[in-house]
Amino acid sequence: MQFDEGDHRFRILGCRHGLTLIYHASRDQLLVWDPVNGDRHNVDIPPGFNMTETQIHGAVLQAAGDTRHFQVVLVGNDEKQYTRALACTYSSENGAWGNLISTLLPPKPKDCRSRLPTTISLSTPSVLVGDSLYWFLAESSASILEFDLGFNAQF
Repeated sequence: MQFDEGDHRFRILGCRHGLTLIYHASRDQLLVWDPVNGDRHNVDIPPGFNMTETQIHGAVLQAAGDTRHFQVVLVGNDEKQYTRALACTYSSENGAWGNLISTLLPPKPKDCRSRLPTTISLSTPSVLVGDSLYWFLAESSASILEFDLGFNAQF
C-alpha cells in the first residue's frame, strides 16, 4: 500500500482477523485495510476525539464467520488533563460511530518518579481475550484498560 508522496504522518494501530487499522494523521482518518485482497475503508475520526490533543490507540475486529463487516474500537486520553480514557466503537454494518464513553484513569503510584500523566500506552498493541480488549496504561504501575465488547458491541 502506498500513501501520497511526502505523506508520512500515519501509524499502525493494530492488526487482527486479517485486517490492519492505520491512523492517517494528515487526513484525520482511520484506514481499515485488508492486505490480502486490497480492500480499503476510510473512517472519519468520531466527534469527541480532538486529534491535536488526544492520544489515540485502537483495534479492528470482525465477527466470527463475517468477512463483510468489521468493528473499530478507538480509545484515547481526554484533552490536556489526561484524567479520563475515552472510547468509541464504529460498525461498518451501519456505517456509524456509537456513543462516546469515558472512565477515570487510575492515578500514578506515589512512588512513581515520572512527571508524565497516566496514558494509554501507544507502543503496545491491544490484546483480545474472550470478549474484551485490553491496553496497557503507561506511567501507572502495571495497570490496564479493559473494553468489554460484549457490553459495548454494535455488531
